Amino acid sequence: VKFIYVHRLQWYLCVDPPSRPDYICESSSSLSSSSSSSSSPSSSSSSIQNNLDINGWELRKAMTLCKKSNANLFEWMMSPIVYFDCFSFGDRLRNIIFSFYSRRGLVHHWRSLAQNNIRAYINVHDVLYKQYLYVIRPVLCILWAMKADKNQPTRTRSDFPSLHMETLLSSVTDNLSDSVRDIISNLIEKKKIGAYLEGRHSLDLEKWFAKVLDEATAYCDLKQQSISVKQTIADDKHNLELIHP
Repeated sequence: VKFIYVHRLQWYLCVDPPSRPDYICESSSSLSSSSSSSSSPSSSSSSIQNNLDINGWELRKAMTLCKKSNANLFEWMMSPIVYFDCFSFGDRLRNIIFSFYSRRGLVHHWRSLAQNNIRAYINVHDVLYKQYLYVIRPVLCILWAMKADKNQPTRTRSDFPSLHMETLLSSVTDNLSDSVRDIISNLIEKKKIGAYLEGRHSLDLEKWFAKVLDEATAYCDLKQQSISVKQTIADDKHNLELIHP
């Protein structure tokens, strides 16, 4: 369960508001331990409770992450399941996200996520096959973003990679070799049946990881140069207006 929350109005009106965490994170284990100290739950409620993973961000933190084009927040807002939307806030936030987000920021996030997961799960003697998916998803998202940047300069409401792995794969299939596409499809099928086997590394897949991450680095560098040039032009224009109002 993911959510965005607010404190009481008085907290926001204080000149020096009391310190409070800007996030809430509860796992099924902490919820179970807290409930066990109270009345014993029924078996059905206990089963539901043991599958809960609750994470929330305070409004200001969520808006700061929105400004930074945080991919985690965007994926929260793309979920097809909405339990409660107060004052249509979700729709309003989605409108802001898809009007102002930075594709470079998203690519930078997914590149870092993929690199961290490679270090944590892939750079080992034997690899658990499902852990390849921890790298495959952000790498596919990178391909999607770079393809969208080329084909769709104007961002739209639907301009975000699908949360469904097979749909995401099909959206970038023309950027994949047959062997890599077949490997990914096979891993997705194994995940569906819970076949989380450990085995040897897939050299084709890992070479593909390296290739896409190198392309992502070049993409981010190029976009940063473009931003710097635009900022220089804007600064020069401002200075000229000061000299010649």
